[in-house]
Amino acid sequence: MQNISKQKHRISFTALHRGFTIPELLVYIGFVALISIALVNLILVGERQEFNAVEKQVTRDVAVRLFDQLQEDIDTSSSINTPTHGDSGNSLNLTISSQTVVYSLSENRVTRQVGAGAPEFITPEAAAISALTFENYSEAVTGGAVTISFTINEAIFTSSFTRNDE
Repeated sequence: MQNISKQKHRISFTALHRGFTIPELLVYIGFVALISIALVNLILVGERQEFNAVEKQVTRDVAVRLFDQLQEDIDTSSSINTPTHGDSGNSLNLTISSQTVVYSLSENRVTRQVGAGAPEFITPEAAAISALTFENYSEAVTGGAVTISFTINEAIFTSSFTRNDE
């Protein structure tokens, strides 16, 4: 008889405890919430890093295109008019094929003006350029040499160009 009562007791005990208790459910829900928050943060950090990498690449591309354009014009110029030898300034005035070409900064963008024509933006609006400086360190031997410094989206770029006289 004792055997039968133990079996009934076991059956009734397991029949009463089939689910989870409220504290157990709260612990599981909290655990799932913490994992979800960690995953969302990980995804957001990854997207932010990707955006920063793309922005840095765009900034580098703008700098390279600007340097290429300046190098080409300095190479083909017959003279560097301003800044004068040993000086620096915020605009560059060159003579190319009897025309004046002027580089300057307007509305945080670099402009290029050929002759009496209207200045044209040569950098995109998204690339905020500041602190544009040209330094003429030409000597009689080299014919033309300019150091160009500027800041794009808080990244500083500097390069020196020498006019190739033939």
